[in-house]
Amino acid sequence: MKKLFALCVLILLLANCATYHRIRSNTILGKASIRATGFYQEIDYELISGLPIFEVTIEGNAYRFIFDTGGYTVFSEKLLKQLKNIRPVSYIDVKDGNSVTNRINTYLVDQLEIGSVIFADVGMARIGFTESEWFSCLGIDGTLGPNAMKECLWQFDNQTRQLTLTDDREQLHMIQKGISVPLKTDIIYKPSLTYTIGDYTGELGFDTGFNGLLKLQSESAPVRSGEYPSLEMIGARSNAGNSTVRTNMSLVKFDTVSFHDLILIDVITTVYPDASSDLLGSEILETHRVMIDLSDKRLYFKPFETSVDPSNVRSYGLSFDFINGKLVIGTVYQPGPAQNLIPGEEVFRINGRPYVFEDYCDFVEHFQLQETEMLEIEVLRNGQPHRIQLKKEKLFQ
Repeated sequence: MKKLFALCVLILLLANCATYHRIRSNTILGKASIRATGFYQEIDYELISGLPIFEVTIEGNAYRFIFDTGGYTVFSEKLLKQLKNIRPVSYIDVKDGNSVTNRINTYLVDQLEIGSVIFADVGMARIGFTESEWFSCLGIDGTLGPNAMKECLWQFDNQTRQLTLTDDREQLHMIQKGISVPLKTDIIYKPSLTYTIGDYTGELGFDTGFNGLLKLQSESAPVRSGEYPSLEMIGARSNAGNSTVRTNMSLVKFDTVSFHDLILIDVITTVYPDASSDLLGSEILETHRVMIDLSDKRLYFKPFETSVDPSNVRSYGLSFDFINGKLVIGTVYQPGPAQNLIPGEEVFRINGRPYVFEDYCDFVEHFQLQETEMLEIEVLRNGQPHRIQLKKEKLFQ
């Protein structure tokens, strides 16, 4: 399956899949337990739009789940209809990452399996985002939240695409020699950690359901200072929980961002005008092997010897989208090579080739362009075809 936003300089915003903040609390979503002891399990996973996807077995059938430290365990409507051993419990009022409030129902599922490891009495939520095109087109059946993660150690290695889960700390002793960062957890074990930019210190969530590296609210002190280079993202799409919104966002480049002893250099950060929280996302898995230990409230990071430096990535300065049956300009970066294009303009041809898709899912699965230095886009403007040539450039000159 192709990546949805292949032309973005950063993977652009599948994310905040299940980023929620409780308005009415319900502890059922923190429930889960493991029956086994002394286990060590390695399983393969894949990356779709930068999100870790792995296999979960429920009632003898295999399903594809996102590993989401920043949300709840959630099943799709299709999956819920197939299951027999699931019990409704209550409801909870929540606010998603776009600050949209909604009420969701909660359930207990008897058990689910990851590899040979059995998780029992798992609390989960029924949330409508699983039926949205941006989620369902990726063939995802649900998300696994921190309620299950708290039961053991989880190590992610994006270079081998291998997930390790174990209750034996000695089995993962090598990564524990790496960088250790303390964290906090809330009532459903969602992790958060302290970060520092310049003279400012704040707290953010560690959310593997967010496929960027760093997300800050526009009111965060480092953003308001105006001391760092930035550019605008015009017409950006933000998918979060029950809502999809289009808004103008910003990218800001910070010299350093530190999380205790973990120090990141030249960090390109997405700034959301209406975000409900600051986040460290799954892009950290591209540069570090990461172990999550929610019971001991620790994250461990071991840098890869070779990894892509996002600050050196070059881009055409735009993304594409599929709206109302048409291929259109999605997000435009200003300043940038595509700054004369307008979000929402219909795209007739790219490098002389027309692109036609049956629906959004067809677009998600099959839209892909060859990597070339130059890109010629033909759009409809004022009723007339209009051609614009783009050359790849670094985001921040």
